[in-house]
Amino acid sequence: MKSDAVGVNGKPIVDNIKRARNRFTRHIFDARNHMWRYTHSNKPIMADHKRAMESLNLAYDDLKEMIHQSMLID
Repeated sequence: MKSDAVGVNGKPIVDNIKRARNRFTRHIFDARNHMWRYTHSNKPIMADHKRAMESLNLAYDDLKEMIHQSMLID
């Protein structure tokens, strides 16, 4: 694995992977919090459910980005 490979944005690919991993973790955490609020509320708000689904979609995009960057290294 080449750690000095540079991505399209001019930054090292390893840094791009780390950045995507951090975003992925944050989006999963946000989705979990929104879903917890939605399921544990006496009057669930659909906006919390929608925000949870949006966060999961963003986490999926970050996962795709991590895989894509890893493939660029090889």
